[in-house]
Amino acid sequence: MTPGKTESLRKSLEAKRALIKERHDKGMDGLQVCDALCRIVDDVIKELFTSGEIKFNGALVAIGGYGRGLLNPFSDIDLLYLLKKPGGGGDADGPKSILGILWDLKLKVGHSTRTIADTVEIGLSDITARTAMIESRFIEGDKNLFDEYKKKYESKVIRYRPNVFINMKTDEMTLRRKAHGGALLLTEPNLKESRGALRDLHTAWWVIRSKLDISSFKDIVRTGATNMERVERVAKAHSFILRIRNALHWRLEKPEDVLVQSVQAAIGRSEGLAGADNIVAAQLMREYYMAAEVIDEFTTEMVDFALNYKRRRFWRPIYADSDGLFTDGEKLHAKSFPPSSFEETPQILFRIARKLSDENLKPAPNLWRGLRKLCRSAPDEWFVGNEAGKLLIEILKLRNSARPISVFSRTGLLERLIPEFREIRKLSQFDMFHKFSVDEHTIATIRNLENIPDAQVGGQLRSIFRSQPDLEIVKLALIMHDLGKRAEDHHAEENPDDRTHKILNRLGLEEYFNKVGFLVREHLLMSITAQRHDFADPETLKHFCRITNDRKNLRRLYLLTYADIAAVGPGVWTAWKDKLLDELFDQARLYYIEKDAMFLSHDKRLKALAGAVAREAQPKMEIEEALSFLGKAPPRYLRNATPEIVASDIRLVNNIEEKRIVFQYTPNPGDLSGKITLAASERLGFFSLIAGAFAAKNVNIIEAHIHTFGIIALDYIIVGGANLSMFSDSHSLARFTKEIIDILDGKKDIKEMVKRRTKYLQKNLVEETIVEPKAKILNHLSEESTVLEIWAQDRIGLLYDITRTIARLELNIKSAKISAEGATAIDVFYVRTMTGGKVEDPARAQEIIDAILSAISSPAGID
Repeated sequence: MTPGKTESLRKSLEAKRALIKERHDKGMDGLQVCDALCRIVDDVIKELFTSGEIKFNGALVAIGGYGRGLLNPFSDIDLLYLLKKPGGGGDADGPKSILGILWDLKLKVGHSTRTIADTVEIGLSDITARTAMIESRFIEGDKNLFDEYKKKYESKVIRYRPNVFINMKTDEMTLRRKAHGGALLLTEPNLKESRGALRDLHTAWWVIRSKLDISSFKDIVRTGATNMERVERVAKAHSFILRIRNALHWRLEKPEDVLVQSVQAAIGRSEGLAGADNIVAAQLMREYYMAAEVIDEFTTEMVDFALNYKRRRFWRPIYADSDGLFTDGEKLHAKSFPPSSFEETPQILFRIARKLSDENLKPAPNLWRGLRKLCRSAPDEWFVGNEAGKLLIEILKLRNSARPISVFSRTGLLERLIPEFREIRKLSQFDMFHKFSVDEHTIATIRNLENIPDAQVGGQLRSIFRSQPDLEIVKLALIMHDLGKRAEDHHAEENPDDRTHKILNRLGLEEYFNKVGFLVREHLLMSITAQRHDFADPETLKHFCRITNDRKNLRRLYLLTYADIAAVGPGVWTAWKDKLLDELFDQARLYYIEKDAMFLSHDKRLKALAGAVAREAQPKMEIEEALSFLGKAPPRYLRNATPEIVASDIRLVNNIEEKRIVFQYTPNPGDLSGKITLAASERLGFFSLIAGAFAAKNVNIIEAHIHTFGIIALDYIIVGGANLSMFSDSHSLARFTKEIIDILDGKKDIKEMVKRRTKYLQKNLVEETIVEPKAKILNHLSEESTVLEIWAQDRIGLLYDITRTIARLELNIKSAKISAEGATAIDVFYVRTMTGGKVEDPARAQEIIDAILSAISSPAGID
């Protein structure tokens, strides 16, 4: 084809695609748009054949998504060049000419060249190729050859050992879902691969086709496996997800499938939704969640139907109980359910919950439908008063209560018990931190709590769980802890105590208010104290203990905090967080026993610790050396150091004179983090230089404990990131140490180093949600220091900018907690003035806040 003809054809193709984009913008549904995009590619290929530009004696076959007849704007075009005989003879040149033209037209083409025998062999050996060729569609060429291929592939591959194929696809689906978030209601779902997304529907089609020769899901209706109403609901859900995927492709101008939060509002507006960004995004995600739920349930039904279709089994009678329930060992089924008349109390719901929990059963499709009918028709009296409260508590006492609670949530029954739950149903969260919708997160918290015996947690938390007599109180608080969340302002204005009291009063559970109300009101207290505040400071610990009030509240709050953090998303719970919460629990428990006596006088603690160092250190260390070192230590160091740590620190500090700055790195085996102990001569702004050096190496500082021993700085820095291996390699560590010395001597410009790293990493940044920076000063959390809390959009160099500004303001950092929740960096510093006091002048405090906010808004490394 001449360049002129190619250019003309390319422009024609672009014009047709632009016309389809206009129709999409005007509201054309997803299935129609994808069909139209597919047809224009078909037309191009057919025109090439008709014009004689392509000569190919085989058959050109569309497979995969293209074979399905549905293309999104940036989808690949998968082609099978079907040859009559091996090697192809003269046919072999046809594919090359077709490919060349399609590539010139800027189409992304995947291709394979095979004979019929090849397709059978590959289909039997490669499950991915097998499924791609299930959806084969003739485009051009030898139709008789295509028909022969379809017939042989159908009989020899598609119908070959179908149950083995179905089980393989089911296992594959389980792994795929797990790799893409696992849950149904994700805040940023993958529109193709997540649970309830397009690939689930494809899987349903593939497994059905392995048993039945059908052309669409409508053909399944005649088997009795489903009805036309459900098929139409699935088609509507399918079309909606395709439409959102089309919008995502066109907006980002690439084949992106993750519906990231930064584009949800814009796509929602293109769908005609109105309001503030979070309101629009929440409406869009609710519609998506409803579509995903339809596809998820339909896929489950179709997989079960396909697996059992014409399956030989020994006949056995069905013994349904008086409620019309029976089990096959895996699922709980319903026959003639719900009953035509209702009992006076809702105990049938408890009997269902107990079966689901105790026998570890999943609801069968007929039970899902029956429970939804029951939700609509059950009397109001079931869901208020003492009997309703008794039902809820009995369910929460079950060992595996998360399963029935999840089922009752999806069928609407939980909303009838707690109408406030309706506000958080299918409500996405927009903090760039939580990975699940609010209701999905809530169910996950209960599941995590009940799974503590098998979780990667410390032995103390496991022991508390096993000995806790009232886990139902923690579970009830977990159900209620996020009921105030709203799309527009994170939480409703209603006082959480008022909401908790109203719910418990309605259910006749007033006796639980003090315990549940505390947990709901303070559900973030332990997380914030452990991760953001320095609880080694006596006032911080006392403040925490005053709020928790007693050891029973502390135990329940510990369990709830773990369940809440672990339910944020996969990988959010880490060994480091486990350690922090465990230490806070230990310190608080000790304070309840000893009160202020746990804070021994400086001299007593110093002498006791020095004696322990002299007794236990290996190799042996004289008590005079330990006393000399500890005599310069700040009180916080004495309260937390162990003899082993003190001995190690003394040896490290003894090397400063020779090396100027020394590192000791200890990896954390529980996760991708480690502890750096750093010793050097103290100077104002030293930590800022260290923060900048780490940023330049793309190493994240998670937490920092800063100690001053006279003229010596001894810092503990918890680090994470992909480049930690440099601290384990002696040569890399030596180079890094030399770089820091050069920075201290002014031979290297730390600002330039941070700027280069920032510029390098910002190349691949996409649209982000902007976090409004905030800073505040607190003086009640410490007797000796002012606490500076900062929230900002996380970025490379942010910590360097903040700490450099703190140094410029002539404030000494005594400790720091560095953390992030999604895109939000939350940094907390315990600081003192040059005279060793707190910042108590309001004007000075405002000056500090203004300077910090100004530094946050500046690019890394720029004044």
